[in-house]
Amino acid sequence: MRSVHELTLSAALPLVVLVFGCSDEATSSTASSTTGGPQNGSPAWTDAPGAPVLLGEGQSLTLPLTLSDPDGDGITLALSPPAGLEVEADAEAGELRVYADYGAVGALPIPMVLDDGRGGVTEIELTVQVSPLVWKEAHAWAAAEGPEAREHGALMALPDGRSFLYGGSGYSPYGTPLSDAWAFDPAARTWSALTPSGDIPPPGASRRVAQAPGASEAFLFGGYEADFTDSDALYRVDLSGSQPVFQLLSQVNPPHARSLHAFAYDPLTGRFFVFGGYGTGVRGDTLVGTLSGDTVTWTDLAPEPSPSKRYGFFYGVDADRGRLVVWSGATGVASLKPAKDAWALDLRAETPSWQLIVPDQDLAPGRRNGCSVFDPTASRLFIFGGTADAMTTEEGLFVLDVRPGKERIVRVDREGAPELRSSGFGFFDGAAGEAWMGFGNTATDVYRDFGVFGYAAAP
Repeated sequence: MRSVHELTLSAALPLVVLVFGCSDEATSSTASSTTGGPQNGSPAWTDAPGAPVLLGEGQSLTLPLTLSDPDGDGITLALSPPAGLEVEADAEAGELRVYADYGAVGALPIPMVLDDGRGGVTEIELTVQVSPLVWKEAHAWAAAEGPEAREHGALMALPDGRSFLYGGSGYSPYGTPLSDAWAFDPAARTWSALTPSGDIPPPGASRRVAQAPGASEAFLFGGYEADFTDSDALYRVDLSGSQPVFQLLSQVNPPHARSLHAFAYDPLTGRFFVFGGYGTGVRGDTLVGTLSGDTVTWTDLAPEPSPSKRYGFFYGVDADRGRLVVWSGATGVASLKPAKDAWALDLRAETPSWQLIVPDQDLAPGRRNGCSVFDPTASRLFIFGGTADAMTTEEGLFVLDVRPGKERIVRVDREGAPELRSSGFGFFDGAAGEAWMGFGNTATDVYRDFGVFGYAAAP
């Protein structure tokens, strides 16, 4: 029977000391050395891994942690994690949790000492092999091989692992609303044209997508159409067949028309959420909608506290924890005045509420209209590109770490990065564990490409 007697963190050394209760189990361990005696056996980590464990930079893993002593003695576990690894030992849960920080790469040893207090000592070294994040490739295509260059397209996940692209705005001339439909296969690196049916939305861009993980349907809300006229239309998209089928839904008390906003869906509560954007001015409202049949009924929450009014921000949905996370965005028009803070909306509370998770900071300059891709495998939002002055693109790739209680912004620069740009968009390929970020423009160029960001080796 395990019980927690003490858990302390040393301020001077990265040493974790954990005391386990007595156990009547006696099995072997992967100890590098043991010290006992004829009358006293040595403690063991009975389910220790027999080889180095693999972990990706910026990811966490959980190992079973069962300690035993042949004489039933209590066991003290002392850990000395190296720089770059966060290690938490939980005696009550019987778990060892390891997190690899950005920049922690290669084989990193964690020395461990098990001591029964009566001369029985076992020394163990757990090795964590950390795989680095890298720009793996730049994938571009010719005009005849896929969609033209654009910004603010809508990407949805198809059940077969491909991504469905609808619309966006093109550059011939600038701002031309588009209504073409394409499927991209990240495994084959190929595009194929699609032919949607139903209530096909008119040409337009900045329609935001809400889709539950693994769902064969998605929803689109808002965006701008011809002459940059904002829309308040809400569509359901059936992705289960060979071609997408659109359906225009009815709305009661719909949100104001807008673009460059956030739109989310939580499958556990069956509710939609809209925040901010631009429509007859900069908006900062938060609305929740409930779907019944083919009608969504909306309520304006007016929560306090709340993010400032903003548009063109970076956002993603942590479906596992039921949180919508938002970072930066422009708060002004003539002068963008971008925000530099991050917020999380609790989608599963009876009354959803906002929490400031990263206050204003100077590491990542605020910006609008960049590419944001949420990685559910590590609870993080990739932030690439965007502009603070509506003219130049901000440098650097950043990560918004949204693990509860550990939220922060991290700069993660790697060689081989795509050309900086604004107004791009992308998707996360769960099968390969890769973020695909592309499209968009600069003051002098436009792009029909993706940069692929992932691990150099599979963690």
